[in-house]
Amino acid sequence: MNLKKIREAKGMTQREVAECLKMKQSDISVIENGKKDVYLKTAVKIADYLGITLDELVKGYQHY
Repeated sequence: MNLKKIREAKGMTQREVAECLKMKQSDISVIENGKKDVYLKTAVKIADYLGITLDELVKGYQHY
């Protein structure tokens, strides 16, 4: 998952993402470090919040 790369490219902190998704900052950290799998429902929420597709989140960020 490319959450960290995308989040940083958008100039966002883990805390900002976590607060908007009603998650803990530590959960975002664990996801970014690949220590926790993400449910599809959560991945969809993350992608929607970041304004990207699931493909971009999972496979890589595309600059259009």
